[in-house]
Parts: sequence; C-alpha cells; structure tokens
Amino acid sequence: MSTSDMRLSTFVTVLCSLFIAACGSTSSNAPSATAIVADLKQGTWQQQLTLKEFEERYLENNRSVESAQRDSLGAYKEFLNRYIDFKLKVKDAYDKGFGNDPDVARELKQYRDQLAQPYLIEKEVFDAAIRDLYERRKVEIDASHILTFAAPEAAPADTLKAYNKLLDALKEIQAGASFDSVALKYSEDPSVKQNNGRLGYFTGGMMVYQFEDGAYATKPGSVSPIVRTRFGYHLIKVWDRRERVPDIRVSHILCAFKSPTDTIAAYEKITAIANALKNGGDFAKLAADSSDDTGSAPRGGDIGFSGTGRTVKPFEEAAFALKNIGDISPIVRTQFGYHLIKLTDRKKPGTLDSERDELKSLIKRNTEKFNAEQNKLTAKLKATNNYTESASALAMLFSKMDTSSATPLATLELGSAKDSVAFSFAARRYTLDSLAAFLKTVAQSEKLTLERLNYFRDLYAQRELIEYEMSQLEARYPEFKKLMQDYKDGILLFTVSERAVWSKSMPNDSMALAFYNAHRDEFKFGERVEISQITVPTKEMAEKLRAELSEKKRELDMVTAADVKKKQAEIRAALKTLKRNAPTYQAKKDSLAAALLAIKVDTEPRVFEALAKRYSETPDAKVGIFQRGENTLADIVFGNDIGTLSAPIGMDEKYHLVRVDRRESPRPKTFEEAKAEAYSRYQEQRNRELEDEWLKTLRAKTEIRIYESVLMNAFRGRAMPAVSTTSN
Repeated sequence: MSTSDMRLSTFVTVLCSLFIAACGSTSSNAPSATAIVADLKQGTWQQQLTLKEFEERYLENNRSVESAQRDSLGAYKEFLNRYIDFKLKVKDAYDKGFGNDPDVARELKQYRDQLAQPYLIEKEVFDAAIRDLYERRKVEIDASHILTFAAPEAAPADTLKAYNKLLDALKEIQAGASFDSVALKYSEDPSVKQNNGRLGYFTGGMMVYQFEDGAYATKPGSVSPIVRTRFGYHLIKVWDRRERVPDIRVSHILCAFKSPTDTIAAYEKITAIANALKNGGDFAKLAADSSDDTGSAPRGGDIGFSGTGRTVKPFEEAAFALKNIGDISPIVRTQFGYHLIKLTDRKKPGTLDSERDELKSLIKRNTEKFNAEQNKLTAKLKATNNYTESASALAMLFSKMDTSSATPLATLELGSAKDSVAFSFAARRYTLDSLAAFLKTVAQSEKLTLERLNYFRDLYAQRELIEYEMSQLEARYPEFKKLMQDYKDGILLFTVSERAVWSKSMPNDSMALAFYNAHRDEFKFGERVEISQITVPTKEMAEKLRAELSEKKRELDMVTAADVKKKQAEIRAALKTLKRNAPTYQAKKDSLAAALLAIKVDTEPRVFEALAKRYSETPDAKVGIFQRGENTLADIVFGNDIGTLSAPIGMDEKYHLVRVDRRESPRPKTFEEAKAEAYSRYQEQRNRELEDEWLKTLRAKTEIRIYESVLMNAFRGRAMPAVSTTSN
C-alpha cells in the first residue's frame, strides 16, 4: 500500500466512524449516563468522558446494545483506551496550532457547504414525509375516479368549465346515479371505456399526492370532495380499504401474439411449455429458452418484486392468487400474449429503517409531493422567524416596470424606491433593490405580471429563509454541531498524524531492500495457476463455444461452400451493375473484388485464442497467474489439470470459460516481485513504531484516571460507585 493510499484509508476510516457516531448511534438512557468513565488532565486542560459518550462511541461500528451488553470489561477498557488516544492526538493537534490552520478551516467550510442543505432537507422535509408515507403504505385502497381535464396553465374559462362539469357529475351521484354510469358519461380519462373509472387497489406513493391525499381522506363507500391535480379535477369513489398485500416476486414465461394466427400458435407453444413443467421441466431454463419477453428471459423469467396496481389486471390477479413459493399459475391471457407465472418470493413487511431508502426515493420521484413538503418547511421557517412581506412594495416595483417591453427588467429604474422593504425576517431586511437583482438572475427575459412577481418574490424568500436556517444549524440541531466538531477532529487527526508519523515513515529502495533481506523467508508465492478465459453474455453461447473447443463441434459463424457460392454470386451481380463512367467506379470495383477474394469456406473448429478474440468481452484471453484467494475464477479451477477447460461459470450476469494454462509450485519472491509489499510492510512497521513513541509522549504528560466501576455499568442501566484507577 502506498503512503497516500494508507493516509486516505486511515482518514476515511476515522471520518466514517465519526459520522456514524454523530448520526446513527443510540445510547443507554440509564440514570448513570452522565457519570464519568475517564478524566484526562494536562496542566490547566481537563476533559471528562461520560458514560453516555463512551456508549455512543462504542456503538459506532453498527453494533447493537444487546451485543455490547455481552462484551467484557476488558473489551470496554480496550476501546476506552483507544478513544483516549484519539482524544490526546486531537488535543496535540490543537496545541500545535492546527485548529487555526487556514487549510483546515477551508476544508471544514467546504464540507459544511456540502452537508448543510442535505442535512436540513433530510431533517425537516424527508424525516416526517417518510414516516407518514410508511404509515400510509400499511393500507391500500380500491377506488374509482372521474376526471375532467384542466392543465395547470389552462385559461380561467377552461378551468371553470372543467370544474362545473365535475359538479354536474357530483350532483347526479348525489341524486342516486351509480358511480360507474356517471364515470362513463362524464370522465375524460381515456381508460374509462375499459374500466368504468375503476383503478383497483393502490397504496401510498403510487399516485400524484393530491389524488392520494383525497383518496386516503375518504371513507369506504363515500365519494371525495372535488380534488385538483396537475391533470385536472377528480371525484374519487373509495370502495374498500384493507391492510396492504405484501409485494411478491414472480417469474413468467410469455408466448406473445399480434394476430389471430399468432394467437393459435402462441397458445400451442404455451401449452407445450405447461406440459413440460408438469413433467418436471425447469421453469428458469424453459423461460430462458422459450419466453418472448426478452427482458426477463435471460434471468430465467424473473421480473422482480411487484405490488398490486402495477401490472395488467389478469396477470396481477393470477400472480397474487398463488399461495405457496414455487406454485405455477394456469395459462393466463393478457393483451401481450399467454403467460405462465411462478411465485418465487413474498416480501415480508419491512421496518421504517429497512424501507427508508425506498420511501425516500418515492418522495423524490414525486416532484409535486417533494415541492409541497418543501413549502411546508418554508411556511414553518416563516412562522419561526417572524416573516413579513409588503404587497405595496411589490406593487411599487411593478409600477416601475415598462410592461410594454419584452424585457422590462433591462430598463428598470427604482430610484428612491430601491430601499423599500419587499420582505423581512429574523431582523433581516430585503429591499426592492435586492429583489430586482434576484429577478435579473432568474427572469431576465420574462414579460412579468404582478402574479409572476409574487411567485418570484416567494421563490427569493424561500431561498433566503433556507440559507438563513442553514447558517443556524449548529445552534438549532445539536447533532449537526456534534457532526461538524467530529469532522473537524477528523481533519485535525489526519493533519497531526501526517506530521508526527506518516511524513517520517516514507521508505526508499535501500530501506525496502534491507527490510526484504531481514524478512526474506516471509516473502513467498504459494502454489499458483495461470488462467485464460472467454467471457460471453449468455450460457447458450458459452456452451456452444465449449462444444467447439472440447468436442470439435462448430455451430457459430460457419461459412459453408454453399454460403461462399451464394455470396460470390451476389458480388459478381453487384460488379455488373457498376457504371464505368461513374466517379466512384474504380473504388467500388476494387472493394468488391477484394471481398470476392476474401470469401472462403470456414467450417473448421477454432482454437481458444481465436474464439476469445472473436467473441469474448475481453479479447485478450490471458487473465494472469494467481494464488488461492486472489481471483474467484482461478479458485474455481485451481485443482484442474493443465489444459483443462471449465464448464460455463456464471458470475456477475456473465458466463466464463476458463482454461488452466500452467501451474507454478511455491517459491520465494525476488525483491522486484516483493518490492511493493516490502515498501508497504516497512511503512506499516515504521508507522506503528512512530505512533507508539508519539502516544507514550502524550500519555506521559497526561494524568489519566479511568473509573472501572462506572465503566462496568455500561449498557446495564444501573449506577455504580465511582472507584478510580490511575493510568499513564
């Protein structure tokens, strides 16, 4: 490992552990949490480590409280001493002035700038929205709807027309007409002719959020008030509300059809496959060989997990009717063709933590929902920071604009109005001058109306409110303050370690050679095998290539005598069509003549290297020479004889044919072969020596008192008397 790699690895390890501690750990709520487990003193400097802090740090490496409770006092003491070493190193960095280093400050600012907005959005937007969506997705709703189109940008008259049309539909429903009949009469959803407006079951995160909110707020058997979405106006009839059916994972075999003739052939084909399955046929192999779904066939028909409301009705009903893992459906017909469906897995209900990433992804994909959640944050920040705005100031700005101009901002002159306050919050005043400057960055070429001015003023206010909140994160969020301090400590640890250890342990060739000579017996190769491989996308191709190599049976890209004769005839015919006086005559003639000469019979089996060059994703067949544990493919064929060719090996969605080319017995490494390892091991040894010397110096000038009786109470939830031991 190089010096830079080692430094980076150390730094990343430190930062990752600190980040986990700040964001993810939990601690015991025991009454003794504030008790002191260690006391550190250097002159006038003193730092006390509490039981709570120890427990938080101990749980950093994804440990559970239950496993921590089972650990011994010796394990606690070992960890505490390492944590004390960390504290002393960071103290040394501050003592040496690195806390005020401009490079450290610049890196810390850069990190904060990258982290602040995502942290705020995570805390104030995603956390609550994810919890709400998790609870909502415990239930699914069966509903119908009636839609009248009204785009967001529609003219007021068109919007009113769509709204009134839906009011007429609502009146008929209230008068006793069936929802289905009213949907057929009024709905502008194109699918209403097929489904009478029936959407089937859906759950949270599947619909636009306004529609979803309206549906979940409506009781079964009732019709919602009119709901506005970006599509227009909706009436929603909720038929049923039930506990959500878990997602299932299925594989399928499709025999597609496009015409009545295709239908008969497709049914005969799917029937033959169904009979093969009844006689013990392998579903995945039959799917790979026979399914017309080119997307899932290479995966044995697997189409992954799916829930209700995500596929066509006949397929969904047949899939969810399967009871046991491994069950296969009868033949199912959809508009795509005939299917056989196999149930392969059923998802168990997940916890909030296990589903968090999926829920977050659903919210992010739903732009309107995400924007609505951000607007909630803006409203909260306005209330928290005493936000006020001036309609008269905005009207004054509008009056100063030349509304006849296509670019009114270009000629805007505010004069004395420039200092009028557009909005304010938290003792900050934003003038018309600053609003005009913002407008010029986002709406320079827009022909502005007063309504659009309001929109851009709100956009500016939202940006400034969020910027202000980001500047207050340390004061308002203790976790963020701790995270930033931990990151700074990590940077300082890296900086002081570089000066005290890493910069002093850089080896040269003579040092590495001396280390190699002193430890020559430790630099050895074990038994090694050299391998070559052919990598192709399908098992079928791999099997054909193996047959060509092992059985001399060639199937791919053969050129028979008949093929040659046919191609020669085509080229000669093409030659006869050339016009002698055409500018390209000679070039085309030469090209066709060369092609004619190149055509040859090619039916003989080819060698490994030729097949690799022609078909493999890595045309150079040679892979390398490996000991056990260094290469997965080499490990699989390690015991094979030289020259042996493996069966197709499936790995990483590819198929490999691997040949053992030669075998090498264990032997010592030369210095050149061991050089990188010698450098790394010398540096690691020297680093340990320098770090031990550094820590001895730090501990020698520090009075360290560890309270074992408190420490042994870690994760136990009971207080113990504080009896100390002294350690240096």
